[in-house]
Amino acid sequence: MNIKQQIKGLAEDFWYTLFPTLCLACSNHPRVQNGHFCVHCLIEMPYTDHFIIKENQVRQKFYGRIDMELCSCCTLFQDRRYGKEYASSVKV
Repeated sequence: MNIKQQIKGLAEDFWYTLFPTLCLACSNHPRVQNGHFCVHCLIEMPYTDHFIIKENQVRQKFYGRIDMELCSCCTLFQDRRYGKEYASSVKV
């Protein structure tokens, strides 16, 4: 590792200390490295098993509306929960 890379790394760490990138769901805690959510939100997020089950709720919702072979989702979209906050932050 040369001196330029070390200085760049120190500058990035200093910038992150002053202006941390916050979680997209709760906007309170810093995100995990190379991610969009904090550890707390990752643990509390309501995950689904729709990618395992072929006939799932998502497929039933879109059946007949669009032509598809496989349809799934990773998290549930609930009021005042992490999935909704994340979707709202992506739309903006």
